[in-house]
Amino acid sequence: MSTWLEAWDGAEERIFGYLLGLTSCDRDVNAFLGELPKDFVYSAEGFWMFAMGGGGAPLDYEINMNTPGGCGERQMNATFEGIYNDRTTAKRIAGILMENFPIAESTLTGVSRMKPSEEPTVARDVILRRADQAQGGEMRIWRVSQPFEIIYTKTEA
Repeated sequence: MSTWLEAWDGAEERIFGYLLGLTSCDRDVNAFLGELPKDFVYSAEGFWMFAMGGGGAPLDYEINMNTPGGCGERQMNATFEGIYNDRTTAKRIAGILMENFPIAESTLTGVSRMKPSEEPTVARDVILRRADQAQGGEMRIWRVSQPFEIIYTKTEA
């Protein structure tokens, strides 16, 4: 049986892989796990990141409160953040998320449920780039934000 850290890492990795397939993006090129890189070259197709971390409590905590780590499921918040250069692409990505979530246990091993905690946000934003980048200065972009609530479980090691 895996540890809770292994369960967290495994669920995050499986969800990330699922999102890669939905968005037809490439890991560490225009899709990132955990956080966006500090230095990036903005590409025309845009990019996104996904991370699980924080929030929620063991769902059956009261039943298992005398058994450390003994609960069967844990709930955690997660975030999808995308940056795109046009509203059409941002809306397309938001639509993909709306069409493919929530998901149930049969979809991803170790993930009992993944559901949006609110509707996706597509909003105009401005980012500032370092002066030493190819195109320094201000850039107007469209940002897609989608918070999720995830219930994950330990899996067999």
